[in-house]
Amino acid sequence: MRVVWRGPSDDTWLRAGVTYDVLEVRAEPGRPVQLRVAAEQSGTPALFDSARFDTVDGTIPSRWRARLSPGGTLTLGPEEWSAPGFWEAYFDDDPEAVVAYEQGRVRS
Repeated sequence: MRVVWRGPSDDTWLRAGVTYDVLEVRAEPGRPVQLRVAAEQSGTPALFDSARFDTVDGTIPSRWRARLSPGGTLTLGPEEWSAPGFWEAYFDDDPEAVVAYEQGRVRS
């Protein structure tokens, strides 16, 4: 799945008009749908409001899985990323989570 960032153009994470690979989709009750993409300069995966993007390619990677949490949050992405606490471990530089992120990103 690929999308183009529409702005704002002064955003420090993404550049307007640039196409990005979607790494994960997150839909949480009562909140806008979010897309996880890698930031322009740092490569850090972050969530952004899907309303700020235009779809270039809506193909959902065949390796993605859907997960519905007990609170009603739906995520679509690599299966290993949907484990409870995965993103916290990743941002804490847990070596296993970092490897799982890199592997999931390559296979997406």
